Amino acid sequence: MTAFLGIDYGEKNIGLAIMVNTVISPLPTIKNNKLLFPALRTIISDYKIEKIILGLPLGLELPEKINIFANRLETMLKLPVSKISEVGTTSELPKLKNKAQKNKDSYSACLILERL
Repeated sequence: MTAFLGIDYGEKNIGLAIMVNTVISPLPTIKNNKLLFPALRTIISDYKIEKIILGLPLGLELPEKINIFANRLETMLKLPVSKISEVGTTSELPKLKNKAQKNKDSYSACLILERL
């Protein structure tokens, strides 16, 4: 069984999705705060995650923050991190119903995993 964690990084919120074999599922979006890494450790343990796939947006300032975040992920979680373009994931999202709209960052993480 192969399990990946997809991450849509945001300065306020982190969208998450998992891929087990070929099945992709969104997880609840979590806040980007001091509880982020403990939450990620739990997810990694629960789903036996082998690799993290991190979305890389276009822009001048955010990619540097993404690189710093990727290094922290590798160091703190002891897992390989691959970066993949997330350009266009927001526009690829279907019009989500109100309930799903709150979790749109995690649906973007699903689209990141679909690009593998």
